[in-house]
Amino acid sequence: MDFDNSSSTYYLIIRQSEEFRNFEQKYRIYLEAFKIQVDRFLKDRIPMEWSVFDDIAATLIPEDMSSAQAFAYISLIRIHQDYMSVSHMLNAGLICRIFARWMQLSPKDSLMLTRCGFLYDIGKCALPEEVLFKSGKLSDLEFELVKTHAFLGKVLLSRQPDIDEHILNATLQHHERFDGSGYPQKLKSGEIDRFAAMIAIVDVYEAMTSVRSYRDPLCAYQVVSLFQQDSLQKYDLNAINNFLNHLVDDFIGSYVRLSNGLEGKVLMKNSNDLARPLVLCGQKVVDLAQEKSISIVAII
Repeated sequence: MDFDNSSSTYYLIIRQSEEFRNFEQKYRIYLEAFKIQVDRFLKDRIPMEWSVFDDIAATLIPEDMSSAQAFAYISLIRIHQDYMSVSHMLNAGLICRIFARWMQLSPKDSLMLTRCGFLYDIGKCALPEEVLFKSGKLSDLEFELVKTHAFLGKVLLSRQPDIDEHILNATLQHHERFDGSGYPQKLKSGEIDRFAAMIAIVDVYEAMTSVRSYRDPLCAYQVVSLFQQDSLQKYDLNAINNFLNHLVDDFIGSYVRLSNGLEGKVLMKNSNDLARPLVLCGQKVVDLAQEKSISIVAII
């Protein structure tokens, strides 16, 4: 991939590639297979087949696919998807497959994290659509109703005869935070399932980078900045540092748009502030760690 060709930016090159078109075709087929599994389980209480989920993950994100390629494909495929749709669950599972690789999990644990990612938000399927898809701000009562999705999800998944305790915990605990500020049980670090701790990070990333009714999707650097502002102490430090460092590593060499309108190529990450790398704009290197009034607003 030729990142030095300024007329062919990061996503444009990928979108026009035969590899992405093949991925897109397979994604649509497997999304339908994924929906069938979830719908049958929710409507007819037919147990889900783990082999289907495992095959979906292995086919869409094979071992020889780089994490940079996988994240780019997922970003491109979901541009017109709604975060509240079943595709969100599929995307989260695919991201978990990459995250497991970054965390150097065993094959067994990698499979478990991916399954957690596919199902942890299933409780939202039990919420009223008028609340779930509301375009405006939720009332306090509506927000409290949405927060019940973690408990509802655990109740729903308890019907699966061979469900693993880690999946139930990830479903119930993915909004818990290490400092006790999360919900529904206000658990602290030692009380949170290790898979739930990783799912919490994936959930925030997937939510922030997805289309919402009230905003456009944020780019990876904006999400990194929000994680840093939100206090990394809320998350498992090893997991969050692993996730964010690998994420920004994958975007070195990509083209970005800055808040001042300039466009350029990411040259190097800033280890002390991952959201503010060095960017080459024309012949000038912009050090965003020094230029605090400028930030990355899009990967192009």
